[in-house]
Amino acid sequence: MIEGNLCEPIVQGLDGNLAYLTFYLPNFRYFNNPYEEEEEPRDIFDDFIPIRLTIKFDKWRIIIANPEKASDTESRLRSQGGYALNHHCKIERIDRGIFSVGDVRDLLEALSYYLSFARGIWTAPMIMMGFNTEGTKVWEEWSTCKADSWQNVGSWCDFTSCYDLVKAFPGFMRRWEDKNWRALVKESVHWYIEVNKKYGGVNAAIALQQIALERLAWAFLVDDKRAINPGGFEKLPAADKIKLLLTMLNIELEIPDRATKLLEKSKEYNWNTGPDAIAEIRNAIVHYNPKRRDRSGSDEVRDEACGLGLKYLGMVLLKLFDCPQA
Repeated sequence: MIEGNLCEPIVQGLDGNLAYLTFYLPNFRYFNNPYEEEEEPRDIFDDFIPIRLTIKFDKWRIIIANPEKASDTESRLRSQGGYALNHHCKIERIDRGIFSVGDVRDLLEALSYYLSFARGIWTAPMIMMGFNTEGTKVWEEWSTCKADSWQNVGSWCDFTSCYDLVKAFPGFMRRWEDKNWRALVKESVHWYIEVNKKYGGVNAAIALQQIALERLAWAFLVDDKRAINPGGFEKLPAADKIKLLLTMLNIELEIPDRATKLLEKSKEYNWNTGPDAIAEIRNAIVHYNPKRRDRSGSDEVRDEACGLGLKYLGMVLLKLFDCPQA
């Protein structure tokens, strides 16, 4: 067995005059009844892998398909961890016209961020192959990609139907193609995933998600909507910045009933909303003071605060991506 990392991409063939491009997606979630807006034209790729979902943007159609025994593969990953190329994907023009790899490089990067956001861990296209109109492979690229080993974490996406996954992609791409938003979209997806994984622990995740929400609040309220001027925004406490963002996006501020420990702590200290509770707990963690350390709460309180903050972050992003059910 040979092991190691690729120092640079291995590329073979000519990257122009492609009819479609295929790639594999590691550690994505299995789906068995994906939503489709309309009946899509099918070909040999689809006949071989019948369970698939289709997302579209502009002139592009992206097909994500479950290979044979994908459900069994996911079951093994859930119990053992590791990696598996458990989805086979295809990009083509909606009009079936030809294109080059250069035409879809940016789309491939966008897909990496979007599908990682949906999955809740990092995943990315890999082992890319280009085919001509006769179905002959004419190009191939092997390169490293940013992909996490399997983790049993949730996310905002319902993988039963993948309705939101299909519907939010055009809005994601509109933000992605906006030069004023792309960097923040990438940063926000990064924050969402790292908070979701709790890579640095719950305390770090709580601090990180507040940073993400404050950055998004500035971009949306000050730069985008001009609902408040920069000076006025800077004078607001962190909780008020986040509350204003959530209110503008019609996201509920109340702490959900299921967060029982967080509700108890909030009643003890008169924290009226979720953002108030999260900001107070974050401050108790970051600005250590023996007299205020009890405000950070128990492990259960911090876990519930982290979960609520992650929910806020996911919902804010979906609202910004014009997801109809967000």
